[in-house]
Amino acid sequence: MSEQNPAEVREGNVAPVAPAAAPGGTATAEPQGSVTREEVHALLASLGNTLRQDLSNIVRDALKPQPAKATQPRPVPRQGHRPARNPNIADVPSASKAKIDLTKTVGEKDPDGTFHSPDVDVEINPDNPQPPDSLGTITPMQAGDADVVCGKEGDGTAGGQIPHLTKWTFKPTVSLQEFASNQTNGFKRRVCGVRTASGTLEGKWSRTNSIYNLFKEGDNVTIVLTITAGITISVPALIKGMSIEVDINDNAIVSWSADFESDGEYTFSG
Repeated sequence: MSEQNPAEVREGNVAPVAPAAAPGGTATAEPQGSVTREEVHALLASLGNTLRQDLSNIVRDALKPQPAKATQPRPVPRQGHRPARNPNIADVPSASKAKIDLTKTVGEKDPDGTFHSPDVDVEINPDNPQPPDSLGTITPMQAGDADVVCGKEGDGTAGGQIPHLTKWTFKPTVSLQEFASNQTNGFKRRVCGVRTASGTLEGKWSRTNSIYNLFKEGDNVTIVLTITAGITISVPALIKGMSIEVDINDNAIVSWSADFESDGEYTFSG
């Protein structure tokens, strides 16, 4: 049997084998494109050896022990600085004054390994508790600094303090008189007429001091409404109607309300 050149073997195609000499010197021709059984066995043996070697390499690499990762020592914070609990969020100190360093960048570390918050590093300066005014100075707002008035400062009287008053409203209005003339160029003009006001009172029913001890529908009373200390509205009023609400189903607190309208000149003070 003649040896095959590996370059002549292709996928799905085997080069023809030279005819072998038959006994007596006569050559017997084999079909074109066929291989012998011994050549097939040799090819399979070669492939099997290659596959076994590849599998052996894969198993050996998988069982190879991995080197242990080196642990980084925990950074020691510098004096006067408290590292953030989250690397991206600074631990803002609770102090009346704080100094802000705007020179740090996002994710920047100090030589000791501590992180800064994005763009801002907040530190306490114990040597200078009152730093000069600058862009980096923070002054926390104290309670009550806002220029508003809270409803809890309100009150109301009608010959005596109105018991359990929870809400009041006051609506002053003015009537308008309109006219048109040969001097208004086809437009309506308006002038102020007379003034009047109306409002409501709301509260909870008292066991010991009924609202009817102060007024009822049809009574003339002087109501003094307090917005805050020193600011009041005094209204001579006529009680137009009363309303009492008793909720049995929800066992809610009994409430009452009263509607009034001004009966003369009302005044503001404060």
